Amino acid sequence: MPLSIMGKLIFITGTDTDVGKTYITGLIGRSLLARDKNVITMKPLQTGSSGISEDIITHRKIMGIDLHRFDLDGITNPYNFPFPASPHLSARISKVEIDIKKIKNNISHLSKNFDYVIIEGAGGLIVPITGKYTIVDLISDLRLPVIVVTTPKIGTLNHTFLSLEFLKNRKVDVLSVIYNNYTNKEDEITLDNIMTMKYFYPEIPFIETKDIERVVDIIEKDNRLLFQF
Repeated sequence: MPLSIMGKLIFITGTDTDVGKTYITGLIGRSLLARDKNVITMKPLQTGSSGISEDIITHRKIMGIDLHRFDLDGITNPYNFPFPASPHLSARISKVEIDIKKIKNNISHLSKNFDYVIIEGAGGLIVPITGKYTIVDLISDLRLPVIVVTTPKIGTLNHTFLSLEFLKNRKVDVLSVIYNNYTNKEDEITLDNIMTMKYFYPEIPFIETKDIERVVDIIEKDNRLLFQF
């Protein structure tokens, strides 16, 4: 039976862990709320946390709202493991079997209650969830459009290009790449990174921001309209 999806879904992934996915997710949620949109964020898989997902709590703080009943019920975060590792390992250590169907059903449930569901991934694209099933398999199965977050970390060109090529191979729609220049550097390497990304993938909107709080303003002003609010 096909999954029933009603609201607009956007998946936030990254080229690595700690690249700013959580803040980008919360900021997009906040921007949609400011436009009187019915929106919620989701973190299907959280590790290195316990109780209510730390990332969900951060989303709500950024959005300026209290925890939702779907947060308290575990709908927005069906799996949360204390051991900080890939979900498949964290689940094994916690002696829990991750049910992909449960994750998909929670996404479907949220999509029936909200116009927008902004989903934050765990780590990068090829992170195992269970067995050989990865984050990108979930994205591909649900045909989710993706925003890729990257940073000036060493190796960013390789990581970004590998991510984009893999998404292209899986026929995933990339809405944009957000270059989170949290270091505020303007050295030769940093400047060349964004120029090279644009050169290799001119069809994808690349957004550089030194102030993560302004990223949504930049997205909205992009003349190619990354997504309709």
